[in-house]
Amino acid sequence: MATELRNEMVDLYGKHHVLDNDFILKMVQPLKYAQRDIAANIAEVVACFLEAHLSPKSTLLETTAPPPKQVKGTRGAKQPSNTSSSARIAHIDEMRDWLLGKPLRLESSMYGPITAFVSYVALCVQAQRDKAGSTAGIQHLICPADKADYQPDDSDDKTRIDIGLCSMDFDDPAPTASTRTPYHKLLAVVEAKVCSGNFKEAWPQLYGYTRQMYQAQHNLSSAWGFAICGHEVRVCHFGNDVAVSSNPMNVTTPEGRRAFIELLVDWSMCEDSQLGHDPTIEYLPNLDCWQIECPDDTAHDIDCYKSRF
Repeated sequence: MATELRNEMVDLYGKHHVLDNDFILKMVQPLKYAQRDIAANIAEVVACFLEAHLSPKSTLLETTAPPPKQVKGTRGAKQPSNTSSSARIAHIDEMRDWLLGKPLRLESSMYGPITAFVSYVALCVQAQRDKAGSTAGIQHLICPADKADYQPDDSDDKTRIDIGLCSMDFDDPAPTASTRTPYHKLLAVVEAKVCSGNFKEAWPQLYGYTRQMYQAQHNLSSAWGFAICGHEVRVCHFGNDVAVSSNPMNVTTPEGRRAFIELLVDWSMCEDSQLGHDPTIEYLPNLDCWQIECPDDTAHDIDCYKSRF
């Protein structure tokens, strides 16, 4: 990141950042209380399955995970199927050392475990969707971008992001390693630091990447990002005049892993507007322009006009 831009981001961080506010975790809970119960049920099953397979006594069989808790008025969450167990266990094996607190020497060594964690939760959420269909209330999958440590195609400088996260519809094609996911397709950027507690170095970089997301996505009313330092995860919500970050979620503890899982499950079940997208602004790919809904002063219905940026 250029020195001038970095200094600007450091200044923004110093003036507009609020630390240790977990209210932002509640901002992405499903709006309907019944859906919140389903999300909590899914998160519990995902967390229990992970804890069972992190245990030294685990036989790495699906039957080691405890049965899902039944929530009144909702469908019971589905246990991960045997047909997908190998993929889930592969992700668990990749992130095992990170979750068990093994020291990491290189920043690049964090990319695999972090993306494996996100991919593991996505596979479990997909299993619920496959069973219950649209009745599960799952809106999308939260998946890592096609590669780590890359410069997005639409970047206006030479900076490289550590990890990008995408919100994928169920009919979206799977990402491939041959492309560099651009900022206009990212939900959040993850800035990773190998040393725990090194958040003061991570935040200004994350501010710079989020600036690029705003520049590329004209329908963003707010944005999300992660700073992950060592084994501590903080999520940040970027609003109009302030950025608010959560308390650290320590992935070496069951409570920290559970909190991270709950957040990713909630992101999968919340509305696009909760993820920061303005529903009144829509990109029209066929016309290569943005459509903005504008209220008509003379009527109650909505008219639209198109404008190129």
